[in-house]
Amino acid sequence: MGALSDVFSILAGIIAFGFIIFVHELGHFIAAKRSGVAVERFSIGFGPRLFGFVRGGTDYCVSLLPFGGYVKMKGEYPADIASAPEPGLFFLAPVRTRMKIVVAGPLMNVLFGVFALALAHMIGLPHVEEPPIIGFVYPGSPAEKAGLKPGDTILSINGEKVSDWTGIREIVFLHPKEEIEIEVLRGGEVLKLKAFTEEVKKEVLGRVGRLGIAPPIEPVVRYVMPGSQGERLGIKEGDRIVRVEGRPISHYLEMELAAKEKRGPIELEVERDGKVFAVEITPEFDENGEVRELGGLRFGREVTLRRYGPLRALWMGMVDSVKAIYKTLVVFKKMLFHELSPRYLTGPLGIVQVTVSVFRAGLAGFLYILGFISANIAVVNLLPIPIADGGQLMMFSIEGIRGRPLSLKKQLIIQRISIAVLIILFILATWNDILRIFA
Repeated sequence: MGALSDVFSILAGIIAFGFIIFVHELGHFIAAKRSGVAVERFSIGFGPRLFGFVRGGTDYCVSLLPFGGYVKMKGEYPADIASAPEPGLFFLAPVRTRMKIVVAGPLMNVLFGVFALALAHMIGLPHVEEPPIIGFVYPGSPAEKAGLKPGDTILSINGEKVSDWTGIREIVFLHPKEEIEIEVLRGGEVLKLKAFTEEVKKEVLGRVGRLGIAPPIEPVVRYVMPGSQGERLGIKEGDRIVRVEGRPISHYLEMELAAKEKRGPIELEVERDGKVFAVEITPEFDENGEVRELGGLRFGREVTLRRYGPLRALWMGMVDSVKAIYKTLVVFKKMLFHELSPRYLTGPLGIVQVTVSVFRAGLAGFLYILGFISANIAVVNLLPIPIADGGQLMMFSIEGIRGRPLSLKKQLIIQRISIAVLIILFILATWNDILRIFA
C-alpha cells in the first residue's frame, strides 16, 4: 500500500502541475478566440503528440512531456505569414490585441491562485501562534556566538521586520553562510547583533541557512506515533517531560541535547495528573549524528484549524496571492544581484516534488501550495525574457512606440538567444531539482 500511495501522490503532483499550465494556456486560448485570432493547437505537454481531437480548426492534444504546455496561434511569428495574409493571423492583429492575449495567461494564473488559496482557507488551514520570541538557543550555534538569548524578541533581520517565526525562517533560510544583522528587544532595550549563519540541508528545500534558535516549545507531548517506543512505554498525549537524566528541562530540545551527549538510552521523568514516573528511551541518530527519532514522541505548540467564510476566504486568497508574488520577485531580485545562489532555482521536477509532499498532508495544504505555485508561474512568465510572455510584451511595447515591429532578422536573433537562455535555465533548474531529490 505504501508504494501504491507514493505512486498515486507522484501522479497527483504531475497532474496538478499540468493543470496549472493548462490554466495558463487556457487564458491565452480564450483571449485569442475572443479576439478573432485563429488557434492551430492547444497542447498540454511538449514534444510528440500522443492523442487528442480537432474541433473548430484547433488541435486539442496531449503531448509526451507533461511538464508544460502551449497554445500555437496562426501567424504567431512573421516567418509564419505567407505572401498573401489571411484573417485570424496573430502577428497582424493590433498591438493592443496581441498584448491582451499575452497578458491573459499570467492573469489566469493569478485568478486561479486566488481561487485555490481561498478554497484552502474555507476548508481550513493549520494555524500556530508563534510570536518572534526566542525560546531556545543551541549551544555553539551562530545565535549563541552572536549573543542571542532565550526570551529575546526578534524585531527585524537585515532591516526586514518580522512578526512571527514564519518570517524569521524565510529570511534565515535565504541567507546560508552569510552575515546577517538581527535587531532584538531584551528587557525593554533594543539591541543590534550580527551573526554568521550556517548552511544545512533540508528535505525538499535543499541547502538553507541556519541560525540555531527555536521558538518557545514546552516539553509537553502533543502526539505519540502508533506502534512507537513511546507508545509501548505508556507515554500519552498531554504528558509533560519534567527531567532528562535527572536534570529539570523547560524546552523539548533539551532532550535532543541530552541524547546527543550520551549517545545512548536516556532516562525521562514524565508527569501525568500530578504523578511522576520514569521511562528509558533509546534515541535514533542519522548519518550526521543528529537525533532522527526520540521514541516517536512529537512536541510543538498547539495547532488549531482556522476556517473562514466565503468572503473572508476570498480576501485571504487575494492577500496570500499578493504575498506569493512579492516573495517571488524578492527571490529573483536577490538572484539578479548575486545576493542568492542560483541553486535555489526550481524547475518542474522540484515543483512536482513539493506538490507531492504537501498532497500527503491533506487537501487544504495541497490547494494552498497550488495557489502559491500558480502565482509564482504568473510572475516567472512576465519576466522580460523574449520567448516568455513578459518578453513578448516588451517587444510589442517597442513596436507600439516605434510604430512598426523590429525587422524579421532581429526578431529571429532575439528568439534564438532567448531559447538558448531558456534551455540553460531549464537545465540548471532541473539539475538543482535532481540534487535536492537525491540529497
